[in-house]
Amino acid sequence: MPGKWPPTPTALRGGVLSFLCLAAQGPVSGPVMSIEPRPERSPTPIATRGLGAEHLTAIGHVPSQECATTVVMSFRPQHDPGHLYFITASLLGWKPLFTQPAYTAIVLNALDWHRRNGRWCLFAFVVMSTHVHAIVKPFADQTISTVLQSFGSFTAHAILRQLKHERRGEWLVFFSHRQNQDPGKQHQIWQPIQAKNVYSPEFLREKLESVHNNPTAKKWSLVEDRADYAYSSAYFYDRGAAPAIEVDDVGSWLA
Repeated sequence: MPGKWPPTPTALRGGVLSFLCLAAQGPVSGPVMSIEPRPERSPTPIATRGLGAEHLTAIGHVPSQECATTVVMSFRPQHDPGHLYFITASLLGWKPLFTQPAYTAIVLNALDWHRRNGRWCLFAFVVMSTHVHAIVKPFADQTISTVLQSFGSFTAHAILRQLKHERRGEWLVFFSHRQNQDPGKQHQIWQPIQAKNVYSPEFLREKLESVHNNPTAKKWSLVEDRADYAYSSAYFYDRGAAPAIEVDDVGSWLA
């Protein structure tokens, strides 16, 4: 892969997702789609770092019924419309696909699409090489199960399209050895997705720190300053600058 991984936040100025796609040094699978701005339904919108939403580009298509598939959750959280949720999505076998910008772009696009299209408020996120953490709150007409089904289905199909386009046979063979043996699926991309109810300001603060400290953890040691990690909302919370994709300020939930 060309360039340094992970890039610094300033390296993403001028077009975060288009930068990620171009850095893959090759054509993407399917059309490159522009995301047009939608009416914001979530509170306290934060501007995308150095780029208007109308200029974001992403790989693949938005979630649709055509891409419907089963996304397994390791346990079912209690759906409470007043709760936030801490979610973890890990690639099967902890494969480090997200060291490659084309695949990181898929996840960032999905997180952003669900926020812009009234599926959830996105308060925090980090995309690591093997997994994703986020803190979200589904909108009133959604449940945590439905939004995770949508997120998991879209990202799984988009990742598969990219793998097929790149003719990554060894990866496709691995992901065909699915853990849950669902006869309706040929591949499994994600391990069972976890979602935990955030039931107090103290637990929220703990999980917010956990999300943002991932890149500096001893196991990863990707950066010294967590705000220097591009694929995270720490850049906003620590420095007051717009992150790679828009987030909603969680401050009022910590009061």
